[in-house]
Parts: sequence; C-alpha cells; structure tokens
Amino acid sequence: MFAIAVFWIFQVINGLTALGMFLQPQKFHESTFKDPEHVYRELGFSEVAVEMLHNVLRGQGAALLAITITVFYLGAESRASFLLIALTCGLSLSAHVFTARHHLGSEEVMKALGGIQAMYVILILNATVLLGAAVAFFQLAS
Repeated sequence: MFAIAVFWIFQVINGLTALGMFLQPQKFHESTFKDPEHVYRELGFSEVAVEMLHNVLRGQGAALLAITITVFYLGAESRASFLLIALTCGLSLSAHVFTARHHLGSEEVMKALGGIQAMYVILILNATVLLGAAVAFFQLAS
C-alpha cells in the first residue's frame, strides 16, 4: 500500500510538473516569482536570454515527462520504478541544492528574487518522495 501511494504521488507531481515545463515553460517558471519582469531586469536578462532559458526548461520538462511515462509503463509492482523515482528525485534534489546555494551566495540574485521560498518547497518535495521511493524499493525486495 505504501509503495502504491509513493508511486502515484510521484506520478501526479512529476507528471503535472513535466507537462507545465514542457507545454508552458515561461508560465511555469514565472509562477515562482512575485515579479518576473523585475527579476529579469535586475539580473540583466535580455528577451532572447529569457526565451533561451524557457526553451531549456521545455527540454527538462520533456525529459521528466519521459520518466513519468516510463515509470507508468513499469508499474507500481516493479522495483525499477522506485529506483527511477529515487534517482529522479535525488538528482533533482541535488540540482536544486546547488541552485539554492548559488542564489543564497549571490547578493545580486537574492536582491532580484527577494527570496527562494518556492525552491524550499521543491527541496522538501524531492527529499520526501526520494525517501519514500527508497523505502518502497527495499520493501519490494523482500
């Protein structure tokens, strides 16, 4: 029962995130800022740079969507699903920790952003699902 809950929590969160990043990367990204235009202006992003950033996010969304589809194909009975979930969440957690450290270490970035509260939510979600997937992975071994 626990494994099924972890499976579907990942599928819903990762699936919706992937779709948002793939279909509407600008809207998805800018939803994490109070004033996106202010952030871009303060950090010196041109319109082309913003568009390039959002195209990178679209590519990341495509990769996450592939993972969601693969996990669905493997199913909640497969240990491989939970290994893939744990790897995805663990790598995402690591990437977001590096990004948070960079942001927190840059006075210019923090002034532009005003805070990284949205990133803390992402860190907590990734860590929680990572732990759940690891537990499910080992439970299925027995």
